[in-house]
Formats: sequence, C-alpha cells, structure tokens
Amino acid sequence: MDMCITLSSQRYRVKLDSPISLAIPLAFGGAQPSFFGAPRASAAPLAIGGFVGDTTQGGSCNVVELRLVPLATAPTPNRWAISCVKRCRSPPV
Repeated sequence: MDMCITLSSQRYRVKLDSPISLAIPLAFGGAQPSFFGAPRASAAPLAIGGFVGDTTQGGSCNVVELRLVPLATAPTPNRWAISCVKRCRSPPV
C-alpha cells in the first residue's frame, strides 16, 4: 500500500508495506553509540542476597539485569532524534 504526502510543495510517495528500520542495534558486549557522557549499556546476572541468576555460577535459572540509558544511545541532532512525553515533561511521567 502506498501513501502520498506533500511537504513544502514537494510530493513524496511512502511505501507502507516496505518499511525501513532506523534502529541502531545495541550489542551489550560490543561497540555501542553513546552520547552526553552516558555510561555504556551493560548486561550481568542478577544477584540479590544468596540468589544469582546464572546457572553457570550455581543459580537455579538465568536472570539478566540490563542497564541502559535509552535516549543517550539514540542518534543526536545530525541524525534521527526520538522525543516522547516522558522525556520532555516536567515533572517526569
């Protein structure tokens, strides 16, 4: 399915059945984009009290704790930017 839009007197055709992902894959153990001095995203077994979420370390199951700053890993002004009410509203939602 196609859709036509006009912006500043220029007509564009959008192919809705052929989307293109703008996502940047996030590799917890590899190279990552980062902006504003934000820490790297990380993944580690969850450890609380005597529980460890890693069967190779004696845990009963695998449970991974993910740490990331989503909007600090997003592209900035010279590329695509993502804004949402949670990011822009004060006080935060």
